[in-house]
Amino acid sequence: MSALPRLDLPRRTQRGFTLLDLLIAVTILALVLGIAIPGVTHAVARVQSVSARSALTAALFDAQRNATVLGRQVVVCAGDAGGCSGGIDWSDGWIVFIDENRDRQRGPGERLVRQEPALPRGVGLHGTLGRSRVIYLANGSNTGSNTTFTLCDRRGPQDAERLILANGGRLRRDRAEAAPAVACVAGL
Repeated sequence: MSALPRLDLPRRTQRGFTLLDLLIAVTILALVLGIAIPGVTHAVARVQSVSARSALTAALFDAQRNATVLGRQVVVCAGDAGGCSGGIDWSDGWIVFIDENRDRQRGPGERLVRQEPALPRGVGLHGTLGRSRVIYLANGSNTGSNTTFTLCDRRGPQDAERLILANGGRLRRDRAEAAPAVACVAGL
């Protein structure tokens, strides 16, 4: 008996994914995103906080420099080009202006030295209760007692910091006290 000829049929190749392949890929993606997103969110919040601290430091330095160079009183306060808001929440921005008439309010004709826009959503800056302005005198010192700013972001009160401005103009950084940190984060 003779053997039958063997037929070589073309092999079928599978294309696409099976449902199991898709479920595994989605599970791996969910795990990676679950780990990566909080880290990225915290990194962005930290960068925004550092940027806000730098902007405040630059504004205070500009105010002190202008006061000493021009021999005039210079005010830094929460507010916009229209003037000081009078509150302790600096999150909506702040201004630096030369206070020609020494009334601590920005009037017509008083030169705006610097204006900082509102902080990004999720970042807060609060000043000392009862100190809505920092006033630099012609000798570069600022009036009143030390001013403390609490800087916070969406990472929570444990990551908030306080910026303490001494009357001589030195700005130092420290961990925020619990109550102001919680109040700052609550305002976000």
